[in-house]
Amino acid sequence: MNNVKEIRVKIKLTLCTVIIFPYLGFAQPVQERNEMNLFSELNKIGNLNSLENHKSLSNPKESNYPGFYHVITDVPTDFLDFGSSIFCKESIAPVVLLTTVTAGLIVTDHKTYLGTKGVVNRSNSLNSFTRTFVETGDAKWHLGLSGAALMFGYLTDNTRLQNTAFQTAEAVIASGLFVQLLKRISGRESPAVFTKPGGYWDLFPDLGEYQHRQPEYYAFPSGHITSATAFLTVITENYSEVKWLKPVSYGILGLLGISLVARDMHWYSDLPLGIAIGYSFGKIVSKRYSVEDENVLSKKNISIMPSIANGNYSISVSYSF
Repeated sequence: MNNVKEIRVKIKLTLCTVIIFPYLGFAQPVQERNEMNLFSELNKIGNLNSLENHKSLSNPKESNYPGFYHVITDVPTDFLDFGSSIFCKESIAPVVLLTTVTAGLIVTDHKTYLGTKGVVNRSNSLNSFTRTFVETGDAKWHLGLSGAALMFGYLTDNTRLQNTAFQTAEAVIASGLFVQLLKRISGRESPAVFTKPGGYWDLFPDLGEYQHRQPEYYAFPSGHITSATAFLTVITENYSEVKWLKPVSYGILGLLGISLVARDMHWYSDLPLGIAIGYSFGKIVSKRYSVEDENVLSKKNISIMPSIANGNYSISVSYSF
């Protein structure tokens, strides 16, 4: 028993390190190195921008998040933006693909669930691992990490980290609320209590019954995979220069999905829609305060640009407002 607890603690510490590491130790040196390389190239062609102007280009997440309350008050806007992103011509193909994949998984759900359970149950280590790994999809864990990152960002005066913390919290809350609405519409049984292969669908279940017997209704879509996807999408968008971050995120989501099925919480067909929702909300929130945003571009800014042409030196000063 002590060995099992020790394994679980090690897994948790490893997961925390993997996700927070780009926050605390790696992204800033990469950013500074990229700045130095670009400055060197610009200097060679005689078009060197001021440090502040370059920072706004190399780091599109330096604009300040409006404030704590926007984590909640921006949620309705997130919903509207999500709806707009679905009902457009560009979304037809992804929606068709998502529907096809989900339908295909529903057909095989019972067999794949039993197969996963059979493999996991044969190993105490896998049992312990999956039991612990489902916690990586818990929204409370994501919000706790966002709070820790925000505190560290304030202590180190790291605007980028502060913005990422706010954005992860907003994306997790917005996507979580949307998924809770869908769960109360679909009413699908989880593997823990299924009464028919693949689980029974009780559309629009009684809300009182849902609240008291949640495993009988909460399977579709997966809130755990949604929250984890939203959280990781915001981080990968804000730290896009950390090349290994996306593959690691995909691995985490894959293991989380298997763990949710192994722990009788979800069917495999509950996962694709959750991933799509989490990814969409993560992208919506993380892009709202990028440098391309009109509000950011309209900021007052002074730019000093020295140049060299035909052996002559000159300095130009521009002021935008």
